[in-house]
Amino acid sequence: MAASFFFGLSVLAAAVSPVVASCAYGTHLHPRAAEGEAVPIGKFGYAGAIGPLNWVSLDPQANSACNTGTRQSPISMTAGSFQMVQAADVKIDIPDMTAGTEFENLGTTVEVIAKGGNMSTAGVDYQLKQFHFHLPSEHLDNGTSHANAHGLAERQ
Repeated sequence: MAASFFFGLSVLAAAVSPVVASCAYGTHLHPRAAEGEAVPIGKFGYAGAIGPLNWVSLDPQANSACNTGTRQSPISMTAGSFQMVQAADVKIDIPDMTAGTEFENLGTTVEVIAKGGNMSTAGVDYQLKQFHFHLPSEHLDNGTSHANAHGLAERQ
């Protein structure tokens, strides 16, 4: 699993620009529920009628970028469609969470709230906010959708 997580972060680094995704819970795009508030359960999924290809139809106004944008989910990664970043040009520091951390069930994924963690590339620093897991991935890797360990890092 760690290799998949770091691969996901590497793909994020390769994209360099911020990626807006339905998975942005816990960032400024989709703030975490306050203490005592119910965690919002997503009305989307990763397959079928509520899957990535139909996200725009679930809420055409809120999800319009899923139809017309170029830097948000779902992303189709095909050989030659993005520029790879050399590993030496990306610094990733994710400390062990020896004191523990929180998990949240968002209905579509299990999310781990990050307690620290940073990434930098091209002189830009990012802070790890959360990571989560889902199957299948909304992204396509040469036409195939795999399980996804998805780390969300927000520009500092």
